[in-house]
Amino acid sequence: MNLWNSSSIWIYVALFFFAAVSCTQQDEPNGSETFPEGEYPLEINASALPTTVSSMSVSTRATVDGNWQGVKTVAVETGGLAKEYTVTAGNRVARLSSNDPHYWTNRAPIIVSAWWPCRDEDGNFLTTMPAVVVKPDQSEQDAFQSSDFIVAEAQKVLFDYPTLVFSHRTARVTINLKAGTGMQSVAGAKVALINLSIENNNPDTIVAYPAGDCIYEALTAPQIVPKGTPFIQVELDKDTFVFTPKKDVVLEANQQKTYNVSVTTEVSEKSTTTKKFLPLF
Repeated sequence: MNLWNSSSIWIYVALFFFAAVSCTQQDEPNGSETFPEGEYPLEINASALPTTVSSMSVSTRATVDGNWQGVKTVAVETGGLAKEYTVTAGNRVARLSSNDPHYWTNRAPIIVSAWWPCRDEDGNFLTTMPAVVVKPDQSEQDAFQSSDFIVAEAQKVLFDYPTLVFSHRTARVTINLKAGTGMQSVAGAKVALINLSIENNNPDTIVAYPAGDCIYEALTAPQIVPKGTPFIQVELDKDTFVFTPKKDVVLEANQQKTYNVSVTTEVSEKSTTTKKFLPLF
C-alpha cells in the first residue's frame, strides 16, 4: 500500500473526453521508453523507522525511537551521485523530495542508497556515507539521539512504488538496573559501557542515557567485546561496580541487547536478550 495517498477528481464531460484520453496517452510514460530530461523527478516514500522503545522508557521524537520528526534532510545517492533531499515527516513515515532531485530516465528500477546524518559538524554536505561515530557522553537526551545513524543501502526502487526501507547502523544497549542483596536502592546511579572499540575514533567509554526508572540506554558502533572484558560500569554513591561478561558481547547494527543486572557487591547479570529493532506497527 502506498504510504502517501493522493485523491483525484474525475470530471466526465462528453465534449472533452477524447482530448482528455489523448493527453493522458501522451503524458504518461510507458514501457521502456526514454523519458524527456528533467521530466520525472525521483521522490521517495521512506518507511516507518524501526524502534525498540519500551513502555517504561521515555519516548522521544527522534530516529532512535522510530520518529522522523527530528530529521530535516537526508542524502540520496544513485548512479554514484549524492544529493540532499528534504524530509517531510508524517505519522512515523516520511516523504523525501528535493528542489534539485535525481530524475527517472525510464521506467526501469534504479538502485538507491540514502543516509542520515548527511552533514558534518561544520555543516558540510556528506557526499559519501559517514562512519558511525557515537557520542562518548550520552547522558543527555540530545547526545543520545544524535548518536544514531540510519541508512537505506543499495535498494531497488520501482517507478510505480518508489519506497526505501531504513534501518539503524548503530547497536542499542539497554541496562535494567536493580538493587540486589544488601543494596537498598540503585537510584541515581551513573552507568557506562567501557572497553569499547575505538575504531574510526569512537569512544572507549560511553556514559549511558537515563531513559526511565533505573533504565539506561546507549548507542554504539557495531563491534564485539571479548568475553572476560569488563563491559558495564555502575557508579553509585562513592562505589564503583563492574560487570564482566562470560561470553563475547556481540553488538550488531539494528539490534538491541538488553541486560537485566543486579547490583550487590558487584554487578551480576540476571538475564540478557538480543532482538532486532522492530517496527512500531
